Amino acid sequence: MHILLLALALTSGSPDWNQPSVGRPWSMPLKAEGGTAPFQWEITGGDLPPGVHLVDLSTVVLGSASAPGLFGAPAEAGQWFVRVQVTDAEGLIAEQWLDLTVSPLSLSRAYVNAPAGQALAWQAVVSEGAAPFEYRLAPQAFLPLGLVLTPDGILRGTVLVPGQYEIPIEVTDAGGNRLRTTLTVNAYGEETSLPALGVRLSVQDCHVVAEFPTMPETIKGELIGGGPGEAVDVVLTNLESGQQAVAHYEDQTLSLASSCAASPSTLSLGIALGL
Repeated sequence: MHILLLALALTSGSPDWNQPSVGRPWSMPLKAEGGTAPFQWEITGGDLPPGVHLVDLSTVVLGSASAPGLFGAPAEAGQWFVRVQVTDAEGLIAEQWLDLTVSPLSLSRAYVNAPAGQALAWQAVVSEGAAPFEYRLAPQAFLPLGLVLTPDGILRGTVLVPGQYEIPIEVTDAGGNRLRTTLTVNAYGEETSLPALGVRLSVQDCHVVAEFPTMPETIKGELIGGGPGEAVDVVLTNLESGQQAVAHYEDQTLSLASSCAASPSTLSLGIALGL
């Protein structure tokens, strides 16, 4: 027996962080899991945002393999619900409703190309919307080791390990309009035995803690310091080669003690630490 499931194949961890914007090219790959190829795709209910279509992505996205997906530059902001259906070679059918919310906000640039090991201060710029804008990391986001994101949208610091990093962020304007999107940081430099892993810093019980994504057994991540008023060092070590990368975070813009007194909940230091 064949089971056909409909799934989304996205570059970020959640569709929430691949939000379409008015007037900006946008794509969402679609993928069938299970069933028997070839597959036939169609829209069977609801409406796509004006300017977005169901296409073979290889015909519209340079370098893309032949695959179904949604593509286009939405013509207006708003919320649309659309039902996507896929049929396999044996006639099995699966369908799924998609919630597509088009934001009036967009980033004029979302790709950062910078040398690893050199200081970086890159400003995200929002098109449309009403200033001031506030930037924050997605709740489960990891930042490249040595980098922070400030509330005014500056990626600041020094990326220590070369590689490509995906950083999901949320931007809100003065009118409450919101954009959830993903920044790409490409840090180039000499090859290293360390993987391109991020770190997530937060405050718990008035102490800084560091979280890492799943790492190989040969890689160790640790935090040194982190008490109220203390600086923080985050160390990434390859246990086989002995190579290390050490990111030093100075608590220059936030008093941990006063923050803990004001709010005992976990705080993201990704918007509060300077290097």
